[in-house]
Amino acid sequence: MRLGRSYAELLKLPTDNFIELWSEINGLNLGADLIIGIVTNEPTIITLDRWGSVQWHTNYAAIGEGADVARAMLCLQTWQGDQSGKGPLTSVPLPRCLYRVYEAKKASHIANPSSVGEATQFEVLLAQGKRNGINIKGLKVLDGLFNRKHRVPRVSLDKDILVEPNLAPLKN
Repeated sequence: MRLGRSYAELLKLPTDNFIELWSEINGLNLGADLIIGIVTNEPTIITLDRWGSVQWHTNYAAIGEGADVARAMLCLQTWQGDQSGKGPLTSVPLPRCLYRVYEAKKASHIANPSSVGEATQFEVLLAQGKRNGINIKGLKVLDGLFNRKHRVPRVSLDKDILVEPNLAPLKN
């Protein structure tokens, strides 16, 4: 990079120069993360991070500054069988999948507002190369669902036991 030399020439350098250049190469930042989706008989998700690391994923992947929060939200969801996670691997219906992605993105923005933007746009790739998006009304529906799901319930302390109205007391 800096010296314009090939890898073979790099190996011929004295050890102290080699270590310095190797550290520089290891620290190279590509400046972007990338998700690659391959749909054949079995859909595949591959990510390439800004340091050149390639990973294969099942079901979902997240990239960028909010990726850790997004992955945490996505891993809380059941991705196979029924809602309990039991049963054979099945497809998640598109509306549920869109909500899960929206939820992960929204949580990432809340956790990292300076690096994950507030704006959201979806593009759904369909068969025969068709693409569909979600309009403003659809995004408002997803936002309403998010706000209803992620609210702190009313709780009170009763005889040293945490109680939510209309629920039985928690037992030790």
